[in-house]
Amino acid sequence: MPPPPHTSVGRRRWAAAIIVALILVAAAVVALRGRTAGDTDSPVPTGRASVSTHQYLSVPDVDPETLSGFLFRPSSEAMNGARPTIVLIHGGGWIKGATAEYVRPAAQALAARGFVVWSLNYRRAGDGGGWPVTFTDLAAGVDHLARLQESVPEIDLSRVTVVGHSAGGQLAAWTAGRGTLPDGAPGARPTVRPHAVVSLAGVLDMRLSLTKNDHVLRVMGGTPEQFPDRYLLVDPLERMDPRVPVVAITGTDDTVVPPREAAEYVEALRRNGGSTALIEIPQTGHGELVDVHNAWWPMIASAIATVAEHGPRAVPAGTGA
Repeated sequence: MPPPPHTSVGRRRWAAAIIVALILVAAAVVALRGRTAGDTDSPVPTGRASVSTHQYLSVPDVDPETLSGFLFRPSSEAMNGARPTIVLIHGGGWIKGATAEYVRPAAQALAARGFVVWSLNYRRAGDGGGWPVTFTDLAAGVDHLARLQESVPEIDLSRVTVVGHSAGGQLAAWTAGRGTLPDGAPGARPTVRPHAVVSLAGVLDMRLSLTKNDHVLRVMGGTPEQFPDRYLLVDPLERMDPRVPVVAITGTDDTVVPPREAAEYVEALRRNGGSTALIEIPQTGHGELVDVHNAWWPMIASAIATVAEHGPRAVPAGTGA
């Protein structure tokens, strides 16, 4: 017989507290154990970063900015060869309105720590997006890092961490599973494969989110009953790759994307043998996880930095089924 709901929740919260400690201590543990060949010093705050705009797709009658990203580069003083690279994906329910501008402060803050940050725009429902365009745009934007690396050698394609907020968290988690997509599927055959993913209040169970608002319905073009194959291809709970570690960060007071989504996703990935962790931020809502003025931001940024720097070594391994 399964445990009562309150027992399950209690266990999850205790597990979350333990995982927070594991993630934040991981960097120190790795440092004490020493570094492998090719590792560089951990990124530290430098206070400065440059930014440039790059178009990753050209589509007739589509505003070039919609298919562009912002590349944030640390100051020259922070450079020491290739740097761990972060792809930052904004949310907004996959619908017209939000852009990468709202995560710009977070991108700047992470670049100031010594990371290269590639912050993406993409077409959304109501703006030429929806199924499958939103997903093919995002995939093209992530893969464009390989092109950028030709002229920006500090991009480290072996240490790419994809970070997404809200709907962007779904897209980030989806990138972790792109390597398992069948030929012909949106986003199949990725050029750039992340070594880790961090979801910030991400939509990790699209079926559950259908009960909260119509955003999933709009981007997917219908329900799971109408288009089961679509959900199997992009719903993070359905499309996961145990080879790519995923850290799910959620606020306990999030009423937009219930913390339950993160907990269930982490449990499922762990059952499949994946490396994963759940971090619950107390008394924190949905948008606060990506707000650099939030009191918890330094801890969130440190968790992202640890994962970006050390990838699989920073995330507890799953136990399998």
